[in-house]
Amino acid sequence: MLSHSFDWLTNITNTYLSSNPSVHSLHIWKDRPIVQPKQHSKILPNFPSPSTSKTLFKSLFPPKAELSSINPLAVVFSFISIFYASIWPRTHKRYYLVPHKNLQVGSHLIPHDDKLDKGGEDAWFISNDLQTLGVFDGVGGWSTVGVDPRDYSISLSHHCKVAVDEKALIHPLQVLRYGYDSSESIVGSSTACIINISGNQFLSANLGDSGFRIIRRNQVILASTAQQHRFNMPYQIGSQSDDKPEMAVIQQFTLEAGDYIILGTDGLFDNLYDEDIIRVIENLPEWVSMKTVAAAIAEKAYEVSKLNEVKIPFNEMAKIYYGMSFWDNGKQDDITVVVVRYT
Repeated sequence: MLSHSFDWLTNITNTYLSSNPSVHSLHIWKDRPIVQPKQHSKILPNFPSPSTSKTLFKSLFPPKAELSSINPLAVVFSFISIFYASIWPRTHKRYYLVPHKNLQVGSHLIPHDDKLDKGGEDAWFISNDLQTLGVFDGVGGWSTVGVDPRDYSISLSHHCKVAVDEKALIHPLQVLRYGYDSSESIVGSSTACIINISGNQFLSANLGDSGFRIIRRNQVILASTAQQHRFNMPYQIGSQSDDKPEMAVIQQFTLEAGDYIILGTDGLFDNLYDEDIIRVIENLPEWVSMKTVAAAIAEKAYEVSKLNEVKIPFNEMAKIYYGMSFWDNGKQDDITVVVVRYT
């Protein structure tokens, strides 16, 4: 009789699952029902529709001929299970994220030689589902007044990750706004570049001179634009800054299989031209991990930053702004690189 009752309970659960096409399975984990989606997504559970509820209700009351074979405890357990599975997602604020199956992601950070002891002043995050990523560059000028520029960039990065993984925010601007609001007690400021990839749709919010490149078939087909108040003074959010997250440039793009997204702080883009980055990727086997690609790009930028008498984007911009090049060497800085490949 007990076996029959639990078979009957299984049928009830299957009725719920078959009526919700986005649900792959419903199981108990640490006494909590977890809904698993068929595709990657922020899990926003589908609750039983009126028709589904009616079907479930009928399942609890089979024909009279079968009533004698039903264990009353199974009926009670069934009611409790359905009720618990329905209210839990409404009351619990943590979202379970499933990795994007079409994304390969890797990152690498090389601190400035003088900041090795603390790991530099850049920060970055990758969401649990790999779909949202960001890089942040703490503004170094704060060190002159006794403030560690790393504090703000780390806080901003941490809270942006929380915005995605725990608050289920998706739009990069909403993520940046949450991180900004949550870091208001920290002294300092930072640039920011956040991207989100949902399906084949790329969406970015960039503020300051961190940024991204999208590379397709060895060509840059989309690039962020640096925002600067004047040369080497980028837009930044944080203490004593009039810049706000809403000043970020928003860009949207449709990705194709094989596209690379290179996300980096100015330590990357000040030292390497786009063709330099492409050349690094070209010289690597296709099968290597994105962590290896990110490390190779960062190492190349670091190598150039140590050179004397070298042509780099930073020096070229200085010449445009001042009419002459006052800096002929590489630009030493923290270098953060995050690489995404859409497959």
